[in-house]
Amino acid sequence: MGADRIPDHLGVVRFTELAAVPWRNGGGVTREVASAGGSGPQSFDWRISIADVNEAGPFSTFPGVDRIVTVVEGEGMDLVVDGVEHVLGLHEPFSFDGASRTSCSRIAGPVRDLNVMTRNDRLSATVAIRDLSETRPIAVDGRQVLVLLTGSGVVVGADGSRAELNLLDAVCPSGEHVRLVEGSGRAAVVRIEEHRQTRARRSDSGAGEPLVTRVQLTVDCADPQALAQFWLTALHYVPEPPPQGHETWESWLAAMGVPRSEWNDGASIRDPGGAGPTLYFQRVPERKTVKNRLHLDLDIADRNDPVAARMADIEAEVVRLTALGASVIGRVTDHDHFHVTMGDPEGNEFDLR
Repeated sequence: MGADRIPDHLGVVRFTELAAVPWRNGGGVTREVASAGGSGPQSFDWRISIADVNEAGPFSTFPGVDRIVTVVEGEGMDLVVDGVEHVLGLHEPFSFDGASRTSCSRIAGPVRDLNVMTRNDRLSATVAIRDLSETRPIAVDGRQVLVLLTGSGVVVGADGSRAELNLLDAVCPSGEHVRLVEGSGRAAVVRIEEHRQTRARRSDSGAGEPLVTRVQLTVDCADPQALAQFWLTALHYVPEPPPQGHETWESWLAAMGVPRSEWNDGASIRDPGGAGPTLYFQRVPERKTVKNRLHLDLDIADRNDPVAARMADIEAEVVRLTALGASVIGRVTDHDHFHVTMGDPEGNEFDLR
């Protein structure tokens, strides 16, 4: 398939066609997958590349750049970042400051890694390792790049055009077009975004430690749309917007060929201010049978207020959420502490405090 003509709009980048650029120190080579911004080695806005690391040695420094390195082939390697050693296993993304003094102190034979670099004054990136499935393909939009790590895959365009993917081939959609990647094995999905909020960063004394990671909480449930609507109202959240180029999730699902029977398999809501975690609700066949090991605490009252005032604020919120379908499980008073434990419409516990 690699020799066949691939429609340009599928955005397929063949690994075997990438130019290998030797490192100055002779310790490896780099192949650039995709980039944006200037053409110089330090002038990009963001860059995604795949490197062959053949021997231990120092990394180049990139001031003002955040880096994510993921071992994609080999037995792993050890990185020393500003004097702190980190063991990198296969398919385990590791984030660090490009300005840090970084070196590879040990490799267990030849290693190949995926490198993502972004200008940290305006951009951020995430790398997610995803399992590929014939029944649940991965959607890739213009803000993402997918790299096939293991197995086999096929990229499918909205017009039905298809192209096979070989190992380390990438899918780099342009504009607002969305591609589906299906198959078996694993893939790395790189997402590049402009800053929507100030990200917490390491202090000078903590240089070399991973950046703070954005969190999504996933909730198993029977009716994702209904439960998402409850929590959207409870938390004053908003729905997660559909992929670019689609006004609704329904239009995107239809364009992707997802059967209507699966349209309620998931729903996502987010904090409009970007401070709180995204909540994703996914449909599962089994019912909830035991107490949750993880629950949400909703801070309703001002902790500086007298306990009587806090109790009044919390009880008012109990009334509001009960009307939405929640139920009271219990009330706890301990000295000057008071909280109410409630269950959402499917029985998931949360506390008002």
